[in-house]
Amino acid sequence: MTFDFYYSIWRNNQHIPPIDDCYAMNVTPDSTNIYYYSDFPFVKIIGENKFELYEDIPIEGSEAFAIRGNDVLFSQDYDAKPEVYLYSLLD
Repeated sequence: MTFDFYYSIWRNNQHIPPIDDCYAMNVTPDSTNIYYYSDFPFVKIIGENKFELYEDIPIEGSEAFAIRGNDVLFSQDYDAKPEVYLYSLLD
């Protein structure tokens, strides 16, 4: 599968920014999840034309994440502290 996300997308009054630099990607049986530079949104791609956008992720520059249900565990950010961050997609 080839994934092209070159142009920013407007859908349902949501602006999905273009990917300048993909920091991390995780694929589950239900979705493809990406975290990338262009203000660091988290995007959950569900099927061919459906997505969920999360723009208020409180960290910047995490290079890895794990996802289970609505919880996302991010590795350290630009501050490079030896910490992980648990983020709920519901909050």
